[in-house]
Amino acid sequence: MTHKQPKEPSRILILVSLFLIRGPLGLGMLWKSERFEPGEKKLLTLMVIVYTLIIAVAILVAGKLVLTYLGADFIL
Repeated sequence: MTHKQPKEPSRILILVSLFLIRGPLGLGMLWKSERFEPGEKKLLTLMVIVYTLIIAVAILVAGKLVLTYLGADFIL
């Protein structure tokens, strides 16, 4: 009985997963992939970290604006 190697996801699928679905949780899939060069992996990892930080700050700012609008600015 021969075992087939599972097919590795395409570059596009990995990028969509990183930036639209999983964010930093998809970095493991990126680093296990042989479809990217080490330099590309480092650059994409940095981009995902920056992208995640931007989203986190935007959520915090939006939350503070909502709380201020509701008159509860003592929380943040």
